[in-house]
Parts: sequence; structure tokens; C-alpha cells
Amino acid sequence: MDGLPYEQKQRLFPRFPAVNVTENGAGHQYHGMSAEAQRRMKGGFAFQTSFSWTKDLSDQENNEFPENSFDRLREKGRVRTIPSRRFNANMIYNIPFRSSSKILIGVISGWQLSNILTIESGQWITPLWTGLDPTGTRPVTGAATARATVTLRPDILRDPKLSNPSVSR
Repeated sequence: MDGLPYEQKQRLFPRFPAVNVTENGAGHQYHGMSAEAQRRMKGGFAFQTSFSWTKDLSDQENNEFPENSFDRLREKGRVRTIPSRRFNANMIYNIPFRSSSKILIGVISGWQLSNILTIESGQWITPLWTGLDPTGTRPVTGAATARATVTLRPDILRDPKLSNPSVSR
């Protein structure tokens, strides 16, 4: 202890200016499991596959505004942009080519055939709307005449499953 007040102590890194941090208090939890199998290049063939099973929970994302700032638990749900299951596969095959012509070998040899396959499922749909508060009941910071920006979600009043679903419905 040198007895100096905190304001007079020498900074640990004097060349760096003050560091300011701003947070919105959002929480995020990611749970996942993944498995991978691969075969390295042998005999002109290689492949790799992977599978991931995830659950990604958050209470704020994409700069959305909460419906109720005092009830953050109400905002908690799955992140819409992260699929719950994803399968990836890719393959490379060196196309064999034999010829006695050096010109033909120079032009055609060395080609590869490859593909990538991605299959995803479990992406969540949450209807919402972000804009100026249509009711004018949310508190606003700044100008007294401005309206607050809010994110609203509809209430579910009945079973949302359709008896005869189609692309247009």
C-alpha cells in the first residue's frame, strides 16, 4: 500500500485511454453436442461429416427492445437464427485421367469433383414487430414528445396448428 488515493495512482497501462463498457443486461445460454467423422485423402477420395444438436436460449437479440424491461424472463426463448439440428457432409474425389499425350494430361489432369451438403431443421418462428410504440404507453428517454421503440409479440389465444396447412396458409 502506497497510501495514495485511487485517483492519484499510476495507471497500469498509461498509453491506453479510458475503457467504457455499455451493456443491455441480456443473457445467453448455449447448449450443444456435436460429432464428426472424416476420412483423410487416400486413393484420391476424402470425406467429412458432422452433426450438431443445439439449444440456444437468449432474452435479447438483434438489438430488439423488451416488451417489459422489468420482466426479462418473459423475453427468454430460443434464438431464431440457430437451427436445433444441423448435418454437414463434404467430399472430394480426384478424377483419375491417363493418357500418353503430355498436352492432354497438362490440360485435363488434376481435376477434382467435390460437393457440400447441409441439412438443417428446427429453426424457430416467432412473429414479432419492432417500431414506435403504437399505444404511447411505454416510457421514453430523451425528448418528451418522442415515442419509445418497442418490440411486440402477439398473444396465443388458441392452438396455432392448422387443420389443413399449406404453403399459402
